[in-house]
Amino acid sequence: MGQSTPKIHTSPSAPTTKQSNFTEEQFKPHMVNHFNEGCPTNSECSPEMGKLYKRWVKTVTNFAKEKDGWRLLERFRKANGVPFEVWATEKSKASEGIIFWDSPCRNHNIEGKEKIRIGIVMVPHLNKLKKLTASNNIYLRFLKIFQGKKKKSKTYNTLRGETPLYIENDKLIYQRLEEGQYYGLSVDQSGGLNIIATKTPPEFPQSVDCPQELVEELKSSPPSENLYAGVYCQKTWNMTKKKFDILMVGWSCN
Repeated sequence: MGQSTPKIHTSPSAPTTKQSNFTEEQFKPHMVNHFNEGCPTNSECSPEMGKLYKRWVKTVTNFAKEKDGWRLLERFRKANGVPFEVWATEKSKASEGIIFWDSPCRNHNIEGKEKIRIGIVMVPHLNKLKKLTASNNIYLRFLKIFQGKKKKSKTYNTLRGETPLYIENDKLIYQRLEEGQYYGLSVDQSGGLNIIATKTPPEFPQSVDCPQELVEELKSSPPSENLYAGVYCQKTWNMTKKKFDILMVGWSCN
């Protein structure tokens, strides 16, 4: 009989069989944070994702030294993807290219219901996630833009834990922070992603009451059970229209 393929180790600590036999030479500095080099602390993360994430962190660290350094990040996105925060279900695996942690949210850890975790994927475009979202291995956060009383909202799939700084040319513009460096990420309605140089909007996002039309629309197509703890709305400046748009987003504790 042939030998079975060894299981890829993805947890933060070294395998039990190795821990008891580690020599000083075998223990590497990165193992203080994770057994697989490049993986974020305490995450479930494959060796391949660790290597890719380490390259991303190195690129972000260097981009501030470059003139128009955001173009350096955009080249990386096109070739390798960019970190994008998602929720991951118990069916998801680190071998699918997801880095994940247990969620601290109460609604994600309800006894008798599917446990939901927080995660990061590296993708150049959200259409790369179609297989994972179709199988409910991961969830993307919904965002709706109010279009008026007689029109259905524009709906986007977007980042788990952030809301856009402003809107421009029908794209959601986020200002992101990584390794002490800020960069811009745009998300369009089809799932297209781009690294950009951000602008300062004349008005910053502000909390508002949700239009009843958006509330009713959400009732007709409710999100997955226990994914969100609720929804909230904010007005966000649209640079193209030169006025506020009203957004509705699902929220949890992360």
